[in-house]
Amino acid sequence: MSARWAARLFPIVASAHALAQIALCVDAFGQEPAAADQAVSSSARPDGFRSGFEAGARLGAALPLGKAGRDADGVDRKLGELTAWRAPLWLDVMYRVSPAASYGLYGQVGVGATGDGCSGKCDFSDLRIGVQGQWRFSPESGIAPWLGVGAGWESLSYRSLSLATGVQSTELLGGPELLLQAGLGLRVEKSVELGPFLSVGAGSYLRDSYKCAPAGSDCPTGSAVAGSGLHSWLGLGLSVRYSP
Repeated sequence: MSARWAARLFPIVASAHALAQIALCVDAFGQEPAAADQAVSSSARPDGFRSGFEAGARLGAALPLGKAGRDADGVDRKLGELTAWRAPLWLDVMYRVSPAASYGLYGQVGVGATGDGCSGKCDFSDLRIGVQGQWRFSPESGIAPWLGVGAGWESLSYRSLSLATGVQSTELLGGPELLLQAGLGLRVEKSVELGPFLSVGAGSYLRDSYKCAPAGSDCPTGSAVAGSGLHSWLGLGLSVRYSP
């Protein structure tokens, strides 16, 4: 990894480390005193608690902020020039280790409207995968606020078709992200929670490549993300969580 990439990754890694320390305090605060002492005595677990897998799904919308490198002409561009908004299908697979804490994986596939930087016909898709932790306050009550933090990888595929030449180009952007989340879980059944959530994903594109069709077409080369700076996705939606 070059020194430039390491310098751009350092703020994200440092933030993730600080948030992890905060998460440990949130986990201890969100547990009942007996649950916090479960490492000392297994009999100290709250009555009825069982560790196990959880599954969740989310729907919503997200707005882009920040930069996305340079276009094919070398001009700085904003992420909003590629996509105006994104509607992700979001899946969570978690393991519940205490009434307050769960750890696991997340995955998202998003599509939406393209931005005003499109010339011709354009569309995009966005894939995000990573690891996450979630911590709940008052987990035994019918209304449980929660916080979450995660880290993963984002891959944005932006496709454009030139109406003048008939050439279709696909730009592939990829880079790490830090995910911050907050929400409210409303218990509608013994094992089911439903409620709103807010998410902020902050990252930086470090990889960029182009593919063009038909073969032999004039296609951009090299990378357009040098000095792209940070970008983020601000999301709001509805989540459902199943905890058997």
